This record gives sequence, structure tokens and C-alpha cells, in this order.
Amino acid sequence: MKIGSKNSKIKPITVIVLVIFLSATINSAGDQKLLGRVRNFLTNRVDGVIRYLEDMKLKVDLRDDLADEQKNEIKSNLDEYINFFEDKKSEINTAGTRHQFISLVRDIRQKWRKIEVYKGSLRGILFCSRFDNVVVRAENLSDRIDAKISELEANGADTTKLKGLHFEFNTKIDLVEEKVSDARKKFESDKNGEGYNLLKEAKKSLRDAFNILKDIVKEFRRLQG
Repeated sequence: MKIGSKNSKIKPITVIVLVIFLSATINSAGDQKLLGRVRNFLTNRVDGVIRYLEDMKLKVDLRDDLADEQKNEIKSNLDEYINFFEDKKSEINTAGTRHQFISLVRDIRQKWRKIEVYKGSLRGILFCSRFDNVVVRAENLSDRIDAKISELEANGADTTKLKGLHFEFNTKIDLVEEKVSDARKKFESDKNGEGYNLLKEAKKSLRDAFNILKDIVKEFRRLQG
């Protein structure tokens, strides 16, 4: 699901606001005609946002890296946004003055900014889920390494270096898990910048763990002749 794609459905509303302000001196008939165009424009834009949010809900359902509880929470949040825009559609249909339209545009833009922040948080949470899956696989691999070390020791091999590498590998994976956990909390608090910085640190630790794993493989081969 591409959560972070750039969306310009709300930005053109700025132009409409300017047009409304500049239309203050035109006659009543012309004013009503302009407001009718604004009403149609806003309705179409709001419909587009609603479709966009509904599409996000569908894509959330298709993800296999999210638990049902997470999916339900995300869809509930998206439903709140959808309900907001549905209510605004009703207000657009009944608005009859420039000031009412200006107020509506302001409310819609503010809500869209909140959606942009939420998209950033949601994208971060999805990245956290991917890291979680990698951590689980790494922990399973660590168990296999431990079992193999025990086999080598039973055959009289000196596994001192191997144990040291294994400890370093586990330390890096633990660090990844810690950073991802902290990042998730940041995303849940809409502190997206801090969350992404933590994920960068998690990624670096994961890369370090991968490099240590390569050394572990080399040491296994050496001990096995």
C-alpha cells in the first residue's frame, strides 16, 4: 500500500479562496453563479478525498503484515476522517455565502493537514511491522546458530570466537527491536520525524547484524574444515 504518495486534492482550494476574496465587488447574480461553481468544485474535491480514504481502507485489508487488531484501528481512524468529509459535503450543499465557503475551505484544509500527518505515522507503523518480521526471523536464526554451536562443542571444537560473534549478533538484533519499539511509540504520538530517525538507527543496526552474520558463516566453515 503506497501510503505516502503525494496528493494534491486539497491544494487547488487555495486558488478558489483567492477567487472568492477577489469577487467581493461583483453583482449578486454573478456572486451566486461563482459560489455555485465553488460548490461544485469543493464537492468534487471532497468526493475525491473520500474515495482516496476508502481506497486506503481496502489496501489495509490486503496487508498480511498487520494483525486484525491493527487493521481495525487503522480503518476506524480512516472512518473518522471519511465521516468528517461526508459532513462537510452536506455543509457545502447548504452554504450560501462567501464567508460560509471560506470557513468550509479552512476546515477542510486543516483536516487534510492532519491526514497528511496521519499518513506519515501510518507509513512509519507499517515500516515497524516489516522490521518486526525481520526481527522474528533473526531470532529464529539465532536459535539455530546456538544449536549448531552446541553440536560443534560436543565434537570438541573451540567455539570461543563463534560465541563472541553470536553474542554480537544477538546484541544488534535486540537493539533493532528496541529502536523499532521506540519508533512505533513516536508514530502513535504523531512525532513522525523522531520515529523515522529511530528507524534509520534500527536499519543501521540491522545492517551491522547482517555483516556479523557473514562472519559467523565464515567461522562455521572454518571450524567444519
